[in-house]
Amino acid sequence: MSRTNSPITVLAGENIEPYRRIRQIGSSWYYADAGETHQAISATYILSGARGPAWSANDSGLMPIECSAVITAGQTCFAGDDGKCLDVGPGLELGLCTNTTSASGDIAQVVPGCSPYPNGLVYTSIARSAAVTNTTTPTDFDKTFTIPANSLKAGDIVRVKFQGTTPTANSTDTLAVALKFGSATGISLAAVDVANNDVFQGEMDFVVRQVGASGKIFGHGIAPPIGAAGTVTARPQTMAEATVDTTAAIVVKLTGTWSVANASDIAYLDALSVEILRRQAA
Repeated sequence: MSRTNSPITVLAGENIEPYRRIRQIGSSWYYADAGETHQAISATYILSGARGPAWSANDSGLMPIECSAVITAGQTCFAGDDGKCLDVGPGLELGLCTNTTSASGDIAQVVPGCSPYPNGLVYTSIARSAAVTNTTTPTDFDKTFTIPANSLKAGDIVRVKFQGTTPTANSTDTLAVALKFGSATGISLAAVDVANNDVFQGEMDFVVRQVGASGKIFGHGIAPPIGAAGTVTARPQTMAEATVDTTAAIVVKLTGTWSVANASDIAYLDALSVEILRRQAA
């Protein structure tokens, strides 16, 4: 249909319908299921035990795959069972669907490996933030990242790392810092009497367990208490499963809260990075 190279010849280990994702086991080829990487796309019906044509997954051009659900043009396609594709996970991400399918059994034309959604390192701050100072109101540091609405899927990991400093601090005034994932708090560093040049830092993996308006996110990571560099011990951090609406944009940010509003109480966010890790088909 849309492949540009000549097909290869495969030996079917089961009856194989056309335009299905298939993989080789020994000398025979079988359907690739949702969690399995495919090596080819069947080009026609192949009876079990017979040989027939298939396009290598490495061929150039669009990849025709039978779908088992309606898929809208511009959506990411995911691997389904029996060599088909779907519009949702948790199967492997296949690529971008270029046409709209109207029913199960239609053929999706997929651009392999292409997705409108972020993956990998998606944000890193270059310069330090503006200061959080002279206020007792919980205040966002101005280095943030917004995850687009409807861009996460079950099984994704959003990895966040941060580091900041307090170049000056007044008397016994305290500072508390929190890492926020939308409305959920991932890491909460308790208020302590900070000294000049104290450090706050940490990292957390937010695991997407369920997507939707009532999406479920769980977090695990590590962070030491706020204190002088090299003098505090990192501690495990966990965030109990929280409800986060993944159909809306999600802001990843940090907030700082001083106990006293004083111009000498200054905190900066020096570094923030965000990765979105997603398992993909080869």
